[in-house]
Formats: sequence, C-alpha cells, structure tokens
Amino acid sequence: MPQQSKTDTFLKGVSITTVFTIATGVLGIVYFAVMSRLLTKADFGYFAALTGVMTVISSIADAGLGAAIIQKKDADKSFISTAFTMSFLLGLSCFLLVFFLAPVLARMVADDYLTIPIRVMSVTLLFNSFTSVANAQLYRKLQFKRIGTISFVSNIFNTALSVALAIKGLGLYAMIAYATFGPFLTMILLYTTSAKVPKPGIQKEYVKGIFSFGGWLTLSVICNKIATYIDRLVLPKMTSVETLGAYTRPASFTSNLTGALTDIMDKVLFPML
Repeated sequence: MPQQSKTDTFLKGVSITTVFTIATGVLGIVYFAVMSRLLTKADFGYFAALTGVMTVISSIADAGLGAAIIQKKDADKSFISTAFTMSFLLGLSCFLLVFFLAPVLARMVADDYLTIPIRVMSVTLLFNSFTSVANAQLYRKLQFKRIGTISFVSNIFNTALSVALAIKGLGLYAMIAYATFGPFLTMILLYTTSAKVPKPGIQKEYVKGIFSFGGWLTLSVICNKIATYIDRLVLPKMTSVETLGAYTRPASFTSNLTGALTDIMDKVLFPML
C-alpha cells in the first residue's frame, strides 16, 4: 500500500475532525436547548462560574505535558512514562489543593454554595491527567478518527445522563454530572480501547525538557483561558449569579460549536508538524 503524502494526511485529518466537531457541536446545542427549559438562570450562572474556575485550573494542571509528548521527535517509552507520572502527580496535587481550598475559591467567585460543586468537579483534574497522556499518544500517531469516535461516544452517554438527572430535578448537579462523567468515560474508553497505561517512573534527564517545553505553552494557555473566562469569574460578584446565567445561557447554544471549529486546524497541524 502506497504511503499517504502529508497533504493527504492533513486533508483526511481535517475532514474527520470537522465531521466529529460538527456532530459534537450539534449535540451540544440540542443539550443546552433542552437544559435551558429544565434549569433556572441561577443554575446556569453557578455552572458558568464553576466552569470558569475549573477551566483555568485545568490549564495549570495540564502543564503542556500532553503537547510535549506530541512534539517530542523520539518519544520512547521512558519519556512517555516520565510525562505520564508527572501528569498524574501534578493532577493529584491540583486536585487536593482545589478540594481543600474550595470554600475560598467559592467565595472569591460567587458564594459558599459553590463549595461542594467545586469539590465534586475537582476530581476531573485527576481524570484529565490520565486522559491528556492517552490523547497525546493517539494524536502523535495521527489517529484522528479514533479520538473523535471516543469523544463523541462519551458525549452521547454524558448528555443522556445529564438530561435524565435534570428531569429528576437535580438542577445544577445535572450539569456537574455532564462535566464530570464525560472526562471519566473518555478516560475509560481511551485506556480500554486504544492506549496502554504507561509504566510509572521518572527519568531525570527528561524532566527539564518536558517542563521547558510545556512551561511557556502552559503560561500562554493560562493567559488565554483567563481572558476568555474573565466574565464568568467576575460577573457573579459584580452583578449576580442569575445575571451571569442570563448572559451565558444563550451563548451556550453556539459557543461549543464555533469554538471547536476554530480549533480544527490546530488539532490536525500540531501533531503533524
């Protein structure tokens, strides 16, 4: 079988990623359309504030470790094991920090009501520490179809669970289930169908290289996330949680799709280059 050219690989990757992005985006629009009829503005407001906090912290916990695996030209088993172990330790540290500082974070962003939701959501930092390494291994192999399939299947089950909980009247916690069960299911699917769990261990000669690459990337991601989610971080205190909910609820219908579409080129080009 003739080897595909880089152009063919790129076009195939863009096509596959676009299909899954649109499918996931449409599912997200349907999800938020249904949830907007089941939940209150306050529910949406608290969830928006919650995701603002966790998105910024998640970018810190990732530390560019997955990107380092993708970009490393000769990423052998020892390098991947080092990145995996570092990712887990960093995710565990951030999880414990957020869990115990939840009351402080809740009052900084909104009020004490967010304390338990922040603690529940903090577990996603652990899930993401596993998922980032597994995803990086698949991106490194240009397995765009497999990545898209796992993500979409996870989203289907995740959406169904969240809607069912909302119908039962769980309000904000129905959306928290959406934000926690998805990463958990994605992690399980990645390691049971596609990726192998690396052997834990740290090779000192790789640590500096990983941090030197991931450090600057992480700093830029953190700045970008803060700029993107600054409204969710300050509006509850400046106005009210209900106002934030009224502000973010209509944006949720399209933001998932439009935001994901703008990232398609990066998702394909980054591992290729």
